[in-house]
Amino acid sequence: MQNHILNAIGVQGAEVTIEPDVTGFDLAEFMRAQELAAVGEQAALARIPHIKQLLARPDPELFRLNP
Repeated sequence: MQNHILNAIGVQGAEVTIEPDVTGFDLAEFMRAQELAAVGEQAALARIPHIKQLLARPDPELFRLNP
């Protein structure tokens, strides 16, 4: 049902993705969770300037003229 609804309204690509480099981690290394979280945090912090830039753009839907 969820897939049907998503397909009906269309799926839009993300404007921002955060892709931490986790190649140095094994799938079952649960004891390294804090280290993995720190890698994710650094990747997120690196994207903040881009996110701020996107937030500063005017939203075209806000300024659309009603027919």
